[in-house]
Parts: sequence; structure tokens; C-alpha cells
Amino acid sequence: MNITYYPVFILIAFVPFVFIPSTGHDVLIQPFNIFLCEVVVVAIFLSALNVHKGRSWIVPEGWIWLCSFPLAILVANTISGFDFPRDLAIRLITICAALLLFFSFFQFQPTRRSIDTAIYILLVGMLLNMIQALLQAVPGRLLYGMISHPPVPRPLGFFMQPNLLASSVVTGMVLAIYQLSSPGFKSRSKVIKALTYAVVIFGAYTVLSTGSRLGLLALVVAIPIVFICRYKLLSREKYRPLTVAALVAIGVFAGAYFSDGLDKSYSKLERLVESSSDMRPHMYRIAADLFFENPVAGQGVGSFPGAFQYEAADYVASHPEADIRFRTGFTHPHNEILMWAVEGGAIALLGLFVLAGAVLWKVYHNGWQRGGAILAMLMPMSLHMMVEMPFYISVYHFIVFVFIVHLAYRPWCRKKIIRNDKVLIAVPMVGCVVFIGGLMFFTSTFKASRQLSQFLYYNSPDINEVAEASENPYFHEFGTAMLMKLVLHQALTGEADSRWVDVFIKHAEPYLKKVPENTTFHDLALAYAAKGNADKAEHVIKTGLYLYPEHPVILKARERVEILLENDGVFPRATDSNALGGSAASLPDPVYQ
Repeated sequence: MNITYYPVFILIAFVPFVFIPSTGHDVLIQPFNIFLCEVVVVAIFLSALNVHKGRSWIVPEGWIWLCSFPLAILVANTISGFDFPRDLAIRLITICAALLLFFSFFQFQPTRRSIDTAIYILLVGMLLNMIQALLQAVPGRLLYGMISHPPVPRPLGFFMQPNLLASSVVTGMVLAIYQLSSPGFKSRSKVIKALTYAVVIFGAYTVLSTGSRLGLLALVVAIPIVFICRYKLLSREKYRPLTVAALVAIGVFAGAYFSDGLDKSYSKLERLVESSSDMRPHMYRIAADLFFENPVAGQGVGSFPGAFQYEAADYVASHPEADIRFRTGFTHPHNEILMWAVEGGAIALLGLFVLAGAVLWKVYHNGWQRGGAILAMLMPMSLHMMVEMPFYISVYHFIVFVFIVHLAYRPWCRKKIIRNDKVLIAVPMVGCVVFIGGLMFFTSTFKASRQLSQFLYYNSPDINEVAEASENPYFHEFGTAMLMKLVLHQALTGEADSRWVDVFIKHAEPYLKKVPENTTFHDLALAYAAKGNADKAEHVIKTGLYLYPEHPVILKARERVEILLENDGVFPRATDSNALGGSAASLPDPVYQ
């Protein structure tokens, strides 16, 4: 085993606790996600150095099938058209990074005991996150300024989202039970043993306290699977199975008794069964309709927000009995299969199913005890993918999931000696390119994320900082939208040249087709009013209200349009300076319900 193996896992476990306030509008506006991306880059670089040093690499059997998914995405987009190249590039780079990280874990050539130690390191981080969640749920904002706190006391962890916390905690519980049943557990120190048992009981308590339906489902499904599959190994110690079962039960009952999490879960389930107001069933139907519009190659990667919102408006209009109102846009249907069905069609789905089938095939060939445990490890985050978008909003989930998949492939690896000197030199060179390029990109992205957070979180409209952030490749679309709103605001209040109104209109028209964001309809209506075009302003308002019925921000535009038309396209000084409704919080948060 290489000595750099443990530092990588220490970084994965503890980097997320670096607390910097953020708005959470996007995955890379959250600083801990950027830092974890840099950890991935470091892991890939170190693994490349290990390959060069050992003059060999470890190749997992059947790895080629994992490449079917990105290839299928490319084929699907070749057919549907490369309408959104930036979105496609980001998605493909992310998937390729997952594959590189998957290969990187093998190149450290860890022993079984080293992998166990790496899991214990992850468990320490998970336990600390549970403790942080407990502190968040206690009134008084303990350790305020050192850890994140929601506006209302509730357990969220460093994710600041209950379902992310719940799925990671159940994964940690399965890992802990797996370690309790491993042959090497007996020789571990008392501290490690106490840690492992603590993850089980605190994990059960945390899941119940979150009120997450997903967490409750994952707990009910994954824990029995790992317990049954590892029962024989757990039984090597006379009272260990009973101890594990008792700890889970105590944690569950304590979580139900000392918090209202179980009541929240029950009320959500009751609402889902008895009412039509729960969004997800309607979202799934709308996404299915979009899939059947172009079932072969889909709508194209990056097309979902626009395609979904316009389809959703038609759905709401044709189903008045459904008591639903879309107040914000959606970037994901909260189901990974439907997401790729819409954007990549049957071709992308085929690639996804081949990838999933390849992983499950390896899990199956691990046998009942080990394979069943790995299946249980994958279960919480896999279930999470069916109801939300964990890998789009948490790099931590992304890394842990790839690590578990690597465990499934570990028994089927071959060591290949590198005899070609050119290849031997190329490997560390590629690693250096990934390392230097990745660190430069993520350092730049971190700066841009702080500039945008300053604007969104602290309502500090420094136009120069927003303009600089808009030049970042990742935040270009987001930053440009913010910048356009700022210059429009200045133009409408007489602080900037009126020609900026034309620039905004030129930007907003195509932008709304891709991202039909509610406040941009408001702002575009004002822009047309500033040009004296009342008909177009009214058309924009009607379109916005069709997508977002009775939305207060869009309704407010009518009043402000009248003011602009009466004052030659400029707001009088007496008017509220925040003339652009909600422009300081322009793009909507992803819906994490």
C-alpha cells in the first residue's frame, strides 16, 4: 500500500467540515464541494505517480462496460444535436472524473486491513457529521460561526439538506455493521470498536430525527440486508448480532421519542397517498411525457429545465384537478432514470443500464456475504437517486459511492506491468495535467463562487465582482444572468446607459427558453416597458404567469411596467430602489423537498 492512501481518505472525511457560509444555489457555490473536487484531483494525481513508481497498474476486470454510459450520452447528443455544449461538457467531465477516481482507488494497491482503516476514517467523519446534526437540532445555535446552522433548528449536517444527511448516515451504518462482522475487527483498538458501535446507534437516531422518508426507507431496506447477509460472521462473537440489533432499535426509538422526525415522515407519506398536492408524482408524469416526445435520443443534455417547465405548464392547464402550483423552476425530475430518459432518450438509458448491470454483476459474484453487504452499502444512495439528485448537489456522495463500487470490483483485478517507456512517462504527465488544470480551475471557481455568494447571500451588488465571476467557465451562465440583472437595474434607475436595456433583452430572450426562471420574466417585461413596448411586456408577463400561475413577483411586474411607461422608461427616484423583483436572488434554489 502507498503511504498517500490514508491522507486521501482523511481529506475526504474532514474537508467537508470547513465552514464558509454560502447560499447553496449551485453545487459549486457550496465551498466544501469545491474542496472535495480538489481532493478528487489530488487522488487521481497521486495514483498516477503510484503507477509510474511501480511500473504497473491495476486493471479491474470488466471495466470497459462502465464506459458505455458516457459513450451512450455522446451518441444520443450527436443525434439530438449539441444545443448546450457547456452542459454536455460538464456532465461528461464529471462522469469521466468518476471513472478516473474509480481506477485511482486501485492504483494505491491497499491491503484488506488498509481498506478497513480507510472505512474507519470515513466513519469518524460520518459520526462527527451526526454530532453536528444533533447540535443543529438543539435551540441556541451551539458553536455558531464554526458549524452551519439552519434558520430553524433541525438536523442537516454539513450538507444543509435532510435527505443528503439521511442517505449518507444509513450508508455509514451499513459500513459500520460490515466492519463489525469483518475478521479484523477483533484485533482493533477499543476506540475503533466504540466508534463503530457509536455510528450504528447515532446513525439510527439521526435518520429518525431528520424526518426524511428516503432515510426511513433506506434504513428499513439496507440494514436488514446487511444484517442477514453478515449474520453468520457477526455470530462469531456470541452477543454481537443481538448488540447490533439492540443499538439500531434504541437509536430508532430515541429518534422517534426525542424528535418529531417520525411524525414528519408519516405526514409526508400520508400526504403522498391521500393528496394530489405532492409534486413528485406529477413531476414523474411530466418527465415521462417529455421522454415519449423524443424517445430515441432525448431532448439533449442541458435541455431539461426549459423543456420541463413548458411541458409542466401544459400539464397544469390540462389537469386543473391537480392542486399544484409551480413557484420555481426545476433542474432535475428527482429521479435519475427519468433525467436521462428526458435528456438522452433510450440510447442514454441503455448506457446507464449497462453500467448498472455491470456493477450488479460484480456485486453478485462477490457472493452472499460480501456481495450482499456491498449491495446494502449501495442501496441508500441508489434509492436517493430515485427521488432526488444527490450526485448533482453533493460531491461527498459522489466519492463515497465510487469507493463502494470499487470494493465490488476489488476481487477481480489484474496487475499489468508497463513495459513501454512512453506509456510509463505519459501516465504521470496526464496526472500532472489533471492536477494542475484541476487545481487552477477549482481555485478560480472558488473565487467566483465567493463573489456570487457575496452578491446573493450578503446582497452586496458589486458589479465588477459579478462581472469577473461571469467569466468563470462553470459559472458563466449563472454569473452572466446575475450581471445582466444588475446592469438592467442600473439602466432602469438612470444609473447606467439605457442601451444596457437592449443588451439585457438580447440575453434574456434565449435564456428564458433554456432556463425559464420566474424573476427573469419580471425583468424582461420591465425591459420591454423601458423601450416603450407595452404589448411585448404584457406578452412576457402572460407567458410567465402561464408557467408560474399567480406568481407574486411576475404579478408585481404589471404595476412596475405602468410606472416605466409613464416615466419614459426610467423609475422615478421615489420608487423603491429594488425595482427588479428578487433580482438579488435571481436563479431559484434546486428544489430539495
